[in-house]
Amino acid sequence: MSNSPTTARTRPKRSRTRARTPSARPALALSALPLLHLDLRPGALCLVCPDCGTWCAILGIQRRTPLVTPHDTQKAGTPNRRRCLGSNRALVIDITVAEWARRYQQALEGAVTPAARHATTLIKRAAPAPRGPGQTDLAPAEVARRAHRDHLARCTTCTSTSRCPAGTRLEQEALRLLAAPADRRATEWGRVLPAVRRANNARTTPTR
Repeated sequence: MSNSPTTARTRPKRSRTRARTPSARPALALSALPLLHLDLRPGALCLVCPDCGTWCAILGIQRRTPLVTPHDTQKAGTPNRRRCLGSNRALVIDITVAEWARRYQQALEGAVTPAARHATTLIKRAAPAPRGPGQTDLAPAEVARRAHRDHLARCTTCTSTSRCPAGTRLEQEALRLLAAPADRRATEWGRVLPAVRRANNARTTPTR
């Protein structure tokens, strides 16, 4: 009989994701945030932190206690940055996506007032200077692209990886207008492609 001790078989430990501990600060209700500081679109789900003004993702929106993602008060790469006190703050989901989208659309429509649509005073402008050779009006796609670029230069919320709602709208409009000429050219080419093929076949077919 052997007196050697029995070696116990070691079992691999299962990795488990550690749950984040909510902050001790009072829970933040989404309905208390301004509409432009909240984005509940699928794939976005972010808000502006009331403490530092940074766009932050919403963690675990389907869980019992959603949280504000941990973040710093400054952008990545900034020296001496520190963790924001609003990190891991509990959230109260007291507004649905449909309700937020309806309020957001109403806010956009209400931003354009009748006074802004119609000029109240007729201002006489000087006659434009004659155009030089090669000068043309800017295409709508170029106007949209410049508007999006100017917004990014002025907006303090938009970053290289995230956009504010207004920046997202300008970006989508610019992409739509930039893609329109390519779609139109593809459609026009599809119309003339059969005739081009017949002409090529006629040139390559030897005559008797």
